[in-house]
Amino acid sequence: MWLESKPSMLVLVDPTRGVDVGAKAEMHELVRSLADAGSAVILYSTDPEEMVVLADRVAVFYRGRCAMTLDASELDQHRLVEAMNTGAIASAAC
Repeated sequence: MWLESKPSMLVLVDPTRGVDVGAKAEMHELVRSLADAGSAVILYSTDPEEMVVLADRVAVFYRGRCAMTLDASELDQHRLVEAMNTGAIASAAC
């Protein structure tokens, strides 16, 4: 398995799109364990719930500009979906 090489950085694009719920949970656990072990994980996802579960920090881009960044402590699905759909720049803008 390619993850056995313990990558220092991992870039994932919609990694759980189209997978069943059980596989999704396993993948989330694996990504989180890699991050906890020191790997940098860059995650692009169209699934707001996935971002809330996995991310330590989220940057929302809207029409080519950074509309908002949120740390895990500020992150909730409502704020994230609003920024994704409207590009509304909040006090936590980039």
